[in-house]
Amino acid sequence: SLDVLWLDDTQITDAGLAHLQEMHELRVLSLQGTQITDAGLAHLRGLRNMQILILSETQITDAGLVHLRELKNLNTLALDRTKIMDPGLENLAGLKDLRKLWLYDTEITDAGLVYLRGLTKLGSIGLSGTLVTPKGKEELRQSLPNAEVF
Repeated sequence: SLDVLWLDDTQITDAGLAHLQEMHELRVLSLQGTQITDAGLAHLRGLRNMQILILSETQITDAGLVHLRELKNLNTLALDRTKIMDPGLENLAGLKDLRKLWLYDTEITDAGLVYLRGLTKLGSIGLSGTLVTPKGKEELRQSLPNAEVF
């Protein structure tokens, strides 16, 4: 059974993602550089075994992150160079197994970091190219002493 799928820089569409919704054994999915939108993420909501999800350089926004709330086994989530902002991070607050979170080059600010403070397993969080201030990064480090914040 297929448990790893790399579709980086392909022509996959939101409609194409519908074909993945029955692939319950999928653990790793990379969609970097595709035209996937929030509508496409709805097809992933039932993939409960997903551990690594790469959504870098896609068209997703805060509205799409609601579809990730039930992916409780996620340990790596890449949202860099997407259109997400602070409100969307609230949807990640329940992903307690998250160990790596990439938010590079997004519009995230200090205000959004409050939603990440309960993610105690986070080992690294990438915030470069965001609107997070040095003070915000320091406060996050204090909340998550085991996390490398960069």
